[in-house]
Amino acid sequence: MDDQQNTQICGIAEEDSECFGKGVSQKSGFHGVGIDQTLEIDKQIVLDGDLVGIGHKWEPGIQNLENEKLDVRRKLGVRSEQIQTLLPAVWRILDLGNEVKRLLLELGVCRGARRDVHSLQNLLVHSREERLAGLGILTKFPPKLIPYMELMRIEKPIGTKLLLSPCMWAITMAAYMTSAPLASTAYMMSVFAVGAFVMRGAGCTINDLLDRDLDNKVARTMERPITSGRVSTKQAIVFLGGQLAVGLAVLLQLPADCFLLGASSLAIVGTYPLFKRFTYYPQVALSLCFNWGALLGFPAMGVWNWPVMIPLYLSGFFWCMHYDTIYAHQDKKFDIDAGIKSTALAWGDKSKTIFKGLTAAQMGCYTLSGVLAGMGPGFYFGAAYGAYRLVRMIQLVDLNNPKDCGYWFRENINTGHVFWLGIFVDYCLRLLGYL
Repeated sequence: MDDQQNTQICGIAEEDSECFGKGVSQKSGFHGVGIDQTLEIDKQIVLDGDLVGIGHKWEPGIQNLENEKLDVRRKLGVRSEQIQTLLPAVWRILDLGNEVKRLLLELGVCRGARRDVHSLQNLLVHSREERLAGLGILTKFPPKLIPYMELMRIEKPIGTKLLLSPCMWAITMAAYMTSAPLASTAYMMSVFAVGAFVMRGAGCTINDLLDRDLDNKVARTMERPITSGRVSTKQAIVFLGGQLAVGLAVLLQLPADCFLLGASSLAIVGTYPLFKRFTYYPQVALSLCFNWGALLGFPAMGVWNWPVMIPLYLSGFFWCMHYDTIYAHQDKKFDIDAGIKSTALAWGDKSKTIFKGLTAAQMGCYTLSGVLAGMGPGFYFGAAYGAYRLVRMIQLVDLNNPKDCGYWFRENINTGHVFWLGIFVDYCLRLLGYL
């Protein structure tokens, strides 16, 4: 079949639109902020766990289905019965998969097309509405800056807070061990806060660059700046270079002997997004790099005590495995069809049982670190209440409800604050001479 017939067989496209091309094109500011934007979606979008074949450029609106059938028959010059004989060749040429056949069933090729196209339109509209509703204070900034701020997830600070939590544990525990002045402790926390903000943003940029061909297949991520076309790949790479330069400047604020330890995490940060393509345990890679601050915080305060540092780091590792698996349960229906792997899919119905083991390991390592550091009553009170919160989360989270998973994922930042507050109480008691 020649290219002209390939174009003509798509009865649901506009007259001069490209059928079975790169993706979906929508105008009138559909994905932008007040300007025309284009969203390219490669071959398929996942909708409610099914594949909705779209591999053509689609302009809003659809012709009457009967007119479409007549148009297809007229252009191809074949009877309705002959269309079915042409379809297998079309599928082989276009490699769209079996699920896409729902768009070109018999009874005029377009049976169900109105429903699927309207469902796609609703999905895209809903995704855009969610993005705009979540921008918050970002709407106060110039429109040209907003996509880059979204690329850093500034409107979603939970990731930065979770990244900072183990840093604060380590800095405050080291300050307790050395009776460091409050001012120097506060300064180091501020340095790590800036570093967490910048490097979390850089990590998100790397993730979106590597996942740009996956994000457009999952409803929650299809509006991200790169996959939606609001930031080009070249622009994102230049922006990433700027972020890494700022991150280097922050790292240079730390003592010289911290440099190699801090820089050694970059290899995992840069490759983490690739793990979900070939292993069901990408959370392991994320947990390894996301808790690096639990190691780096000690030498930043002049303490190199590996027996204390390693258990605290492992505690954060097990914690991250726990909450990021809950996060992954949000997208498991989409991930199956998009070919994205995660511990949520690997563990399935056994997730809560494994969560209990992770919590036990987390609390065992956390307590060991506190014992070896000579922590006081505040630490143990914070550990006990933090453990209670984790157990309660395991009991109450509905892993089959994406919104519930999102809620309990965000609750982990408060659990991280509880652990830190216990350490901070002991630090204050020591400065006051009570410990």
